[in-house]
Amino acid sequence: MRNILLMLFVSSVYTLSLFASNADDAKSLVGDGAKLCNEKGLEVCLKSFNDKKGSYVRGSLYLFAINYEGETLAHGGNPRIVGKNLSDLKSPDGVFIFREFIKIAKEKKQGWINYTWSHPQTKKIAAKTTFIKAIGNSVLIGSGFYK
Repeated sequence: MRNILLMLFVSSVYTLSLFASNADDAKSLVGDGAKLCNEKGLEVCLKSFNDKKGSYVRGSLYLFAINYEGETLAHGGNPRIVGKNLSDLKSPDGVFIFREFIKIAKEKKQGWINYTWSHPQTKKIAAKTTFIKAIGNSVLIGSGFYK
């Protein structure tokens, strides 16, 4: 019985670690995605970001790409929104998320944004942080995690 409980505990910790991410993980994933875009071009990186089983989806982290008009070009977490303009999308705390992503990319070329969003596992509103990086002069990529 003791061994069974220990195995359950270890597997639970392992499963949770697949979903636990931090700022370094998100920034590293964005850096890897930016490198791919710069080396292979936008078409290749968007296709790679949309592959839910590819190397740009890591546990709870995934890459997304949007253009400066607010159109979703790639989304490793929800491919159904690819092609949709979400510039009017507001977070529960009133942040126009995509507009803020675009503002960061245009003004700073990269940076962090904090907002709230529905957590995919708990379905509760939770604090989320996303790292954004400009790719060229019209596209940005990003990845975020729940705090």
